[in-house]
Parts: sequence; C-alpha cells; structure tokens
Amino acid sequence: YDNIQVDGNVRSSGARPIAQVREAKASPSLVFDGKDSYVTIPHAPELSLPLGGTIEFWAYVEDFGNSLNPRFISKTGKDTGEGGWELFLANGAMPAMHMGGKFLGRAGIPMSRWTHFAFTVEDGLWLMYLDGQELGELRGGVLSTEETDLRLGGHAGGGFNFQGRMRDVRLWSEVRSASDIQAQMKQNLTG
Repeated sequence: YDNIQVDGNVRSSGARPIAQVREAKASPSLVFDGKDSYVTIPHAPELSLPLGGTIEFWAYVEDFGNSLNPRFISKTGKDTGEGGWELFLANGAMPAMHMGGKFLGRAGIPMSRWTHFAFTVEDGLWLMYLDGQELGELRGGVLSTEETDLRLGGHAGGGFNFQGRMRDVRLWSEVRSASDIQAQMKQNLTG
C-alpha cells in the first residue's frame, strides 16, 4: 500500500501496520466504558483488507456489560448481513468474527485478564487466534466495499459497546503467520 496517515493513527509502509493505535501517555491503554466511548478511524480503502491482512490487539474485558455482543473492532455498515467485518464477544464471552454474512465463535474468555486476539484474512479465509493459538477458521462471504469508518469499542453503525481496555491495536497489510503472531504479540508498539 502507499503511505497513508489519518489523524496520526493510520499508516502504511512495507511490513509496518497499516493502522495502529498507540498507548496514551497518561494511560497504558484505550478505555471503553461500555456505554458511549469508542474510537473512529475514518475510512481508507486499505482498512477494508481487500488484499488480505492481519488484525491484532490486546483486550482486557472488565465486564460483559449491557451489550449482548460487544464489538472490539467493526468495519461494516448498519446491517452486517450486507458485508463488512467485525471482531466481537458473542453472547458476552465468546470471541467471534463476523464477515460478509458468515459467523465463527469459539470458547469463552476470562474477565479481568489481558488476552491477545489476532485475525488473519487471505483469499476469503479468516483465521482466529487467541493468545497466539489458532482457534478456528471461516471462509467468509463477500466483503462490502462500502466506504464505512473503522470503529474500535463499538459497532460501526452504533451501539454494541465494549466495556474494558484495548492496547497495541495493529492492522497489517500482510498475512502474519502463527509464528509471526506468537513472536511479536508481547512486543509493545513504540511509535
């Protein structure tokens, strides 16, 4: 991808993440209240992962909150059945991904502990990792080309807010292998 930058948060250059949210100096993570806090990254074609890529982040779930399916990251319109992709907690505690009208969820995660999530996509095949271990795969449907923003901590169309913290959010323009994810998941972003 060509270099892009939006509000200092979205970048692309070789094997560097195409989007990253760095730790704030006053706090080591982004804090989401489960009600109305989220981060919006304006649409850029690269964020739709048209050629494949990797999404990874650390999350600390403080409460499964009032939302039945709180979103970590969402890049979809108001109706997820039409396309796009989302990474969330299904039924409160099950790491899940939804893309192009297809769904995959796996065993629950503990509250009050940092957990590493990674998702890769290449040629419509999505893989889900939890703490560096592959949990499952999904052959996704057609992803939307709609120009929607990427949202951290909630659904791109509104609601489904996450209660907890996220850090070291990375979107890569390359498909990272399981060994790449395991080798770099404990390395903090530095800038």
